Amino acid sequence: MKNWKTSLFGSLAAICGAAATVDTPYKSYFVLAATVFGAAFAFFSKDSNVTGV
Repeated sequence: MKNWKTSLFGSLAAICGAAATVDTPYKSYFVLAATVFGAAFAFFSKDSNVTGV
């Protein structure tokens, strides 16, 4: 695992995206959470040859 933040937010986005496919009263919250976690995943991701934080 190169970057724990990318792994964490990617996993959370995938879990919330999968949970959003189930028809529950909380479906819109799962969609919102998947969107937020996906944005955080994109924010923290970087190329493997870039050094730094």
